Amino acid sequence: DGNHLIFVSEKRLGFGTVYNSNHAQQFSEALNFMLREDMDRIEDPLLEADPRSTAQRWLASRREVEHIHGGHQRRLYMVHMYCDDNIMAVVGVDRAVRLLRAWRRLTKESGLIMAIPQKRSAGTWALWLGIYFLSTFALAVLPRAKVLRAAAALRETLTSGLDFGRYRSLVGLLEHVREVVRLPRRVMFSLYGPHSARGESRDGPAAIVHPHPFMREQLQAWLDRLASSVGAPFTRVLRRNSVRQEPSALSFLLSSDAATDSDPPGMGGFMHGFYWYLEIPREVLPWLHITTLEFLATGFGAMTFGPFLPPGARIVLRTAGDATRAHAGVSKERDPRLRAPSPSTGTRLCRGRNGGGGDARLWRDDGARRCSQPLSMAKVSGALRRAPCAAHEVGPVG
Repeated sequence: DGNHLIFVSEKRLGFGTVYNSNHAQQFSEALNFMLREDMDRIEDPLLEADPRSTAQRWLASRREVEHIHGGHQRRLYMVHMYCDDNIMAVVGVDRAVRLLRAWRRLTKESGLIMAIPQKRSAGTWALWLGIYFLSTFALAVLPRAKVLRAAAALRETLTSGLDFGRYRSLVGLLEHVREVVRLPRRVMFSLYGPHSARGESRDGPAAIVHPHPFMREQLQAWLDRLASSVGAPFTRVLRRNSVRQEPSALSFLLSSDAATDSDPPGMGGFMHGFYWYLEIPREVLPWLHITTLEFLATGFGAMTFGPFLPPGARIVLRTAGDATRAHAGVSKERDPRLRAPSPSTGTRLCRGRNGGGGDARLWRDDGARRCSQPLSMAKVSGALRRAPCAAHEVGPVG
């Protein structure tokens, strides 16, 4: 009769109650807060006691972030939860064990009933909220099934229209994955029109949504994006002005080698259709070790091809394995032909990627057969006289 106050206590949050998702989220945030408190009490002393200089430099840099932004910025773990779906990421196996123990202790003390084992996962990747998170590659990727489901609904909407019940679900899915496919907020403009009081929603979930021209453009843009990009790097969540932008530059691969057992002996190099070759007189071979010649070939190649590069381009020097190994241990070499030339041959430039063996005849013959614009020795000698390597931003590659 309306004169009595009745309280109803439920042990589960039903989806029919509007505020239940908010209540669940606040409870999850409280759990995460308590978990971070427990973990910080364990982890902070361990990190502070780490004797490694790299660890102490990292801690110092994170304290600077705390000074600017506040909060605790020295954690090597993270925990997030959306309603009742949680995800954790942690650096190191031992720390992962400590995190799991702290989580288990907290959930037992809170009297929570955890999900069945089939719903749990542990490893270097996880499926969370319908998205694959691949920590090894620092990528978030949409499952193919989700891509196909969205593409099918988009096509149906564009061709024959879609009932509002499924259209509402489609828009929710697009909103959920928008950051993963790296699209700006504006791609959702006009797609919420059917949700308004004047839209198709007023006629119920069975009403058919027929997109107007601008909606069609937006939906087609979504369909095109799903066909080309279904993932994003983790750095997507950062503001551009808070991330140091590395200058991008086109890289060119420059290979070089030398041979003393060929007829005639020589050295040469190749770079994307261009090549150079220099014959070595046999009478000078006793004074030049093969490793020295390989070093010289790498430096000659860098100086020779420098004038051909566009501004700001980078050279990747690919040299023989003997040259690379000899540079690493040059102070221990017994052969005087390796000790003496090192300071004057620019060996700092020659520590490149291991290019393996080979002889100069391969560079000369193969280059002459394939290259339409071979370099003359006049250009090589001119480049050697006038083009210092530093002018072309040539540096070591590890």
